[in-house]
Amino acid sequence: MRPLILPLIAVGLTLAACEGPGGPGGKQGAQGERGPAGPPGPQGGQGVAGPAGPKGDTGQQGPTGAQGPPGEKGAQGEKGPQGVAGPMGPKGDTGQQGPIGPQGPPGEKGAQGEKGPQGVAGPAGPKGDMGQQGPTGAQGPPGEKGPQGEKGPQGEKGEAGASGMRVLTGENVTCNQDETLVSLICASGSPDGARCPSGGNATALCMRK
Repeated sequence: MRPLILPLIAVGLTLAACEGPGGPGGKQGAQGERGPAGPPGPQGGQGVAGPAGPKGDTGQQGPTGAQGPPGEKGAQGEKGPQGVAGPMGPKGDTGQQGPIGPQGPPGEKGAQGEKGPQGVAGPAGPKGDMGQQGPTGAQGPPGEKGPQGEKGPQGEKGEAGASGMRVLTGENVTCNQDETLVSLICASGSPDGARCPSGGNATALCMRK
């Protein structure tokens, strides 16, 4: 309304200046038609923000966006409960032999097994020290007669006893032709017929024939 009234007042003042003295004012005429809207004025300043309106309804969920870059690694969480054991996997390759562990305690004595076959004879051991001489054993049976040995030097003549027996000692002892050798004792070794091993003293008992 205000833009329309101002032009009408300007028109009235112009007509009054052109005519003579005015007569009495007539009745107010009818309101004219509304003129066209003038150009919009300049934009006013930002008004004071009004109070927040009520919260609207939740809209539909939008499409899933592209995956963002991975974030920084977080701190390790607490250990979870033991899960259910999975199925047994295939057998792996045999690993290298580990070091020998400490010897365990001896087990209980088992039952005696069957006697095994005779083992191979081992190598001969070193010769042991000579043992002490044992007691003189019983005289064995006479051996076969050996060949006639060389005649040794004649021994000293012994004194004839009342029973016709005499005792001879020395390395080589022999009875006379009219005597018979009754006994021969060697200092070392056993007699070989009517002789002792060489290098040993002998004691002979001769009896007259």
